[in-house]
Amino acid sequence: MAIRVKVVPASESISSDTAATTVLNDVVTLQQSSNVALDIDPDQVAGYVKDGQDLVVQLKTGENVRIVNFYAEGQSPSHLFLVDDKKLVAVDLPAVASDGPLAASYLPQETLAGFDSLTAVGAGAGSGISGAMVLGGLAAVGAAVALADSGGGGGGGG
Repeated sequence: MAIRVKVVPASESISSDTAATTVLNDVVTLQQSSNVALDIDPDQVAGYVKDGQDLVVQLKTGENVRIVNFYAEGQSPSHLFLVDDKKLVAVDLPAVASDGPLAASYLPQETLAGFDSLTAVGAGAGSGISGAMVLGGLAAVGAAVALADSGGGGGGGG
């Protein structure tokens, strides 16, 4: 399953402008304490499990998303966000927990998640191409069309 994800250092906020990547192997690896947004609706989640330093998001489909180093020792806690109605939803998880199932609550945010821009380009999102690359390519095509249209104007009429 391909999941779109946004990851920023814990000291930064996720916004609609934050670049998204597509995770194809259901594993997100954190290098530091982070804010992590998964393009998953809270209604799709069956539960959360702490497994060592990792957080496993269990989906109702039976699939799992593993966030490696979510509970890394010696670092401030990471934070998880999901998406409901195009807005971020903070997942309130215990900052310190033993291995096993975790109780979670949801706190709706007013911040737009911004994942919908990749949905609009369809094939680009599924292939791992970044939104900036797709948009850059579309801009180049648009410029080429505009140049072609501007050069041939005087013929028509009668």
